[in-house]
This record gives sequence, C-alpha cells and structure tokens, in this order.
Amino acid sequence: MKKRRPTPCVGICSTTFGDLVCRGCKRFSHEIVDWNSYDDSQKEIIWERLEKIKEQVVGQIVKRKDEKLFQSAIEAQKINEQQEHQATYVLLQRLVRHSKQLSFAGLENASPDYEGNEEEIDSLVTLQQIDKEIVVRSRAFYELSYKVSA
Repeated sequence: MKKRRPTPCVGICSTTFGDLVCRGCKRFSHEIVDWNSYDDSQKEIIWERLEKIKEQVVGQIVKRKDEKLFQSAIEAQKINEQQEHQATYVLLQRLVRHSKQLSFAGLENASPDYEGNEEEIDSLVTLQQIDKEIVVRSRAFYELSYKVSA
C-alpha cells in the first residue's frame, strides 16, 4: 500500500453547502463523514478512485510538447512521482505557484475547449480546467453509483 496523507482533505469543503461531491477533495459527502470509521482497505479504494479520475483528466488535457524540457523541469523540482500523470499534475501545481507558463516545462493544454490568451497564465487556467473536470466526473460517478437524479 502507498504511503499517503491521512486524508484526501484539502481544507476546502463544499459539502457543508449541500454538494454531494466535495469541490476540494472530490470525495462523496458520505465518504467525508464516515472517513474515520473506514478501515485501510476502504480508504485505499477511495484514494484509487480519486487518482484514477485525476490521471484520466490530466492525460486528456495536458500534453508534453518538449520531452527534454519536461524532464528537466521534473528534475529541477525534484519530483519523483511513480506515475506519469501524477508527476505532470505536481509539476503543474508548481508552475501555478511560481506563475510560470506551461511552455516553461515543455507542456501544452491540448483540450479542444481551451481558449488561451496571452495575458493569462495558462498553467493556472489548465489547473482550474482539470479541477472542474474532475468534479464533473466525480459527480457523474456518484450519480451513476447511487442512482441520484442530477
């Protein structure tokens, strides 16, 4: 089992406002409430679902334009994530933190929905786009799994 944080919580909970899926950690409201009563295997199932959705979304939105630049950025940031999309996501977060463009790390937003402009920091727009899509997919998974009408 992977070494993980004790909880996926990022301290931005929207379930208190009635959301069935938290916009912060992307867990279902009942998973947040019951988290401390879950055993390790139950928690691992949730972690894996969250990672799988993130991996799918990152893989569809972010593409490597320059592999050497990407690898150089990964090494400079000392990112040693095992999974390709995890490393890309962590790097994207750091680009946002330092107000750097995607091209700084050899990346590009490959989403057909992306309409960038020169005044914006495309890494921030891309991270927001990824976050929104993860919430959409998590909600869809919840509605499918629990037969809830939208």
